[in-house]
This record gives sequence, C-alpha cells and structure tokens, in this order.
Amino acid sequence: MITAVDTSVLLDVFAADPRFLGASQAALRRALHEGALVASEGVFAELRPWFRSREALLEATKVLRLEFTPVGARCGVGRGRGVRPLPPGRRTA
Repeated sequence: MITAVDTSVLLDVFAADPRFLGASQAALRRALHEGALVASEGVFAELRPWFRSREALLEATKVLRLEFTPVGARCGVGRGRGVRPLPPGRRTA
C-alpha cells in the first residue's frame, strides 16, 4: 500500500507537537509497516520554512523514508477546489 502524507502529520512529528505527536507517530509507523510513504510538492513546499536548509528538510524526510511524488498541474488544480485558507495568524503547528 502507498500512503500519501499530509503536512500537518509531518509537522506534528518534526515539531514534536505535545498534543498530536503520539498519534501522528503511530499513524506513520502503521503506514510504513504497510508500504511506502509519499508526499507531493505541496507538502515539501509547506515543510520547507520549518527547516534551516533544504538539505535539513531532505535529511529529515529521508529518515522517515518519505518519497517525493509530484501530483502534476491538473491534479493540483483540481485538488485545490473547496480548500479554504486558515484564518490570519493561525498555524497548524
């Protein structure tokens, strides 16, 4: 099985979020046990500001065995319909 991972789950782990860390770690472990973890360019773009360098981000995703999988323009545009932005000042982590 292949599991696409959302930014919020990864940020729970990378930022050691006290509320969601355990559940997110367990979900990632389960998914890795069942197959591969993948993330799109959007996820990598959202993660980048949380790391001091591009290399640090790539190393962290390598540790998780997270693979980059591009979604392409048609899929990305369709995926964005109905998504509402967060209110100003609110972050996921």
